Amino acid sequence: MSNITPYQYSDHPNEEGMESQDEHDAYRMAVENTLYDDNRTAIGQVKSVRRVPVSRSTGQASKLTEMYDIEFLRQEINIEDHKIPLHDLFNRLLTDPNTGLAEQQVRAIEQRDGANIISSPMEAPTWVRFCKNIFGGFSFLLWLGALLCFAHYSIESGIHREVPSDNLVLGFALIVVVLITGTFSFVQENKETEMKAAFDRMLPEKATVIRDGVECEVDAKNLVLGDIVIINAGDQIAADIRIFDTKNFKVDNSTLNGESEPQWRSAEYTHENALMTDNLVFYSTFCVEGWAKGIVINTGDLTVVGRLASYSIEHDRKETPISKEVSQFMHIVS
Repeated sequence: MSNITPYQYSDHPNEEGMESQDEHDAYRMAVENTLYDDNRTAIGQVKSVRRVPVSRSTGQASKLTEMYDIEFLRQEINIEDHKIPLHDLFNRLLTDPNTGLAEQQVRAIEQRDGANIISSPMEAPTWVRFCKNIFGGFSFLLWLGALLCFAHYSIESGIHREVPSDNLVLGFALIVVVLITGTFSFVQENKETEMKAAFDRMLPEKATVIRDGVECEVDAKNLVLGDIVIINAGDQIAADIRIFDTKNFKVDNSTLNGESEPQWRSAEYTHENALMTDNLVFYSTFCVEGWAKGIVINTGDLTVVGRLASYSIEHDRKETPISKEVSQFMHIVS
């Protein structure tokens, strides 16, 4: 009977080798610092809206990127909380439809998820935006052209006794063009900023909730996941909410989707699409009639409005027709 040499193949694995490999893997998993982040909390909620970087080098790539962004946004607004049975939803969010959350729970959730506000990008000071419009882009070339005109006029004045004023006039004309176009662009940009500030003032300020079995009014920014909210006629809805009790309840969704007619809402699950089902209402919309009771399923940047705002901030803004005309004019002048 011949022995199996180390170079011969054996059908039976080396048990000692397997144990050694298992011990090595267990040790590696125990000491490894890198943990996979699935971008979800312990209860399955999305923590943040994340983007996958995509090249924007060519016009065709830009169109593909825009299509990708729209598909990404559609997937991000894919909400499943309206399909879940209510008792499962209450258990998942650790709340009770009659007594609501306890104050200790509220503090812990608020510390985990943050305030119920939509993040806004850092705005540059007014003087910085004005200087950017006056000196940025092609305006810089026009300023350079005006400087060369003045320099040429100055040199000719030192050489010749009589110098034509063409360069001097052209230099001042370029400066006037830069000031007019830059001021116009700044005014348009400032109007957009004012419109955004006016929209921010329209966001909800107060909400009626049940906590520790007591109905109370809190600041909208203090709403947390799992809060039981009572909505009355005239209230602005302060979060994305799953409705479970209603009476003649209608909402105005014009701030969200432009729908002009108030929509009936009830506790019934009527559509797979979260934006079309009857048992969900959304942040910043209005209750125009009736009464409802619901549970908060999303706050802050994770609301539908918050995700749309994040998309609009991150997505490249298209140039308006008036901006194109101004740019073409500056190209011609320069």
